[in-house]
Parts: sequence; structure tokens; C-alpha cells
Amino acid sequence: MLDIGIVEKLKFYSELHKKYVIKLLERIKEYYIDQLVSLVIFGSYAKKENRLSSDLDILVVLRTNKPRYERIREFVENVEMPLEYLTQKLMDEGIFIELSPLILSEEETKYFNPVYLDMVEHSIIIVDKNNFIENILENVRKQMEKWGSYKEFAGNRWAWIIKKGEFVGGVKLG
Repeated sequence: MLDIGIVEKLKFYSELHKKYVIKLLERIKEYYIDQLVSLVIFGSYAKKENRLSSDLDILVVLRTNKPRYERIREFVENVEMPLEYLTQKLMDEGIFIELSPLILSEEETKYFNPVYLDMVEHSIIIVDKNNFIENILENVRKQMEKWGSYKEFAGNRWAWIIKKGEFVGGVKLG
């Protein structure tokens, strides 16, 4: 069962909107019951800055060896499509929600990913077996300190500035 207190941290535009997000999170937990390591909401929803047309960014960490394309196909068929009827009803209300899942294996999650930068500040952890993602994000925090990383307003958005010339793609975090 989903901890409704966690969901209360999100901004919704209607009861149906809230129902959709709850059903989505419950569906992910049910479908991936034995494989699910971590489930995290990030992006505009985690910041409570989502608009009527914002995508819903979710990180799904699985104990799996399946290739990425297979994980995405499986997610669409078994999580997203069964909720399509609610997506249509939300569209009738003027709420256009598109899912943006990042589905990673445990091993992939252990390597630096740019989305972790914002997740350090704004993320809502729904599931986290053995504090897996919390430990990853803590290691990112430490690495950012080491690099002297900071946020800077560039144009009309915030950008992370990481130590000049530093390649971060291969940094192992866990």
C-alpha cells in the first residue's frame, strides 16, 4: 500500500489528478513487486512547480539484467497503458500529464547521472529498499561538494556548474 502522506507533498489540480498519481505509483509497486529497489519522483512535481501540462519524472530502479529497451516496453505495456483511461479523463479536465520514466538497473544507478544533481535538492522517495537511492544521492552530495558544484541562473533556468573540465559520466557512486 502507498503511504498517502508522501503523496500529500505533491501539487494536484483535481481529485482525479491525485487519483491518477496514486494509481500509477501503486501500479509500479505491484508490477515490479520483487524487482523494485527504489521509486522516486523528481523534477517539477517534486518541487511543487508542476503545471497543467508538466510531465511526471519518475526514477524506477530495478533488480534486473534486462536491456533498457525491454524495460521501457515492459513499463509502457504493464504500467502506463492500463492507466490510459485515466489519462484520457485528465485530458478532458485540461490536465495533460505525460510520464517520463527513467528505468535503471541497480548497477546503472551506481554511476553518475545528471538527473541526480536536481534530485539531491528535490526528490520524493516513494520506495527505497536498504536506503539504496538515498545512499546514492548522499554520495552525489559529497561529490558535488568535492567538485565545488553550484547552481547558477542561466537565461531563464538554473544550471549546475561542476568543476570546469571535470568529466563526471564515469564516476561510480555506490
